[in-house]
Amino acid sequence: MLALSPYAYYRLDETSGTVATDSSGNGRNATYQGTSGTHYLLGQTSIVAGLAHSLKTFGANPGYPKVAIPSVNLASNGSAWVSDFFVAAWAKPDSSQLSQATAVTEINDYYLGQGGANGSATTNAYMGGYPVANWWGSQTTFADGNAHLLTMTVHRNASGTCDLYLYVDGSAVQSATGTTCTGHSLIVVGTNAGIGGRVSFSGGAGPYFGEIGGVAIFSSALDARHALALWTGYLAR
Repeated sequence: MLALSPYAYYRLDETSGTVATDSSGNGRNATYQGTSGTHYLLGQTSIVAGLAHSLKTFGANPGYPKVAIPSVNLASNGSAWVSDFFVAAWAKPDSSQLSQATAVTEINDYYLGQGGANGSATTNAYMGGYPVANWWGSQTTFADGNAHLLTMTVHRNASGTCDLYLYVDGSAVQSATGTTCTGHSLIVVGTNAGIGGRVSFSGGAGPYFGEIGGVAIFSSALDARHALALWTGYLAR
């Protein structure tokens, strides 16, 4: 069995309150930003088997991202590379907002979501890094309006460049090798990671319209076997 020990895992299945519980035991509880009912809704019906509930987010100020995660020591601290990482999240877009340019998660200047090149609105899953460099999958994954498992791995090479890989429902759909590594010690005061919108543009860029669940962040560059294991693990439930 593949080891999938999480760096942090956010259930996003609370029915009320302002705390997004970290179930990894690492104590990195996050905070829901904005007002319930206006910016987000908790306790939504599960979007996939095995999740009790999901979080529904709306593109309304304030509150980007909708979940502010305490700063994580992943990617660069501004002067040196700290750690590779891997992020996974289930996403089900609002059926009336299928063509959107959004960020489901952002981890220290790396983001994962739905959209196309330089913020264009499409139904493709994409990964990106700041300064703006987006790489998207060729298939229009979100056109069916269903939940899909998005996963991204970021690895720094000995040469000093970074490799990124995007997986959808356990299958590799895009890669970007030899890219410039990015990341800062802090993007916005108090956090460099979040769920439901861009962290580095907290005033209103990249809001996600729809449901998110099962967000997991790992402090190593997991590979295609792990992306598939996460996907097949849910299918087996």
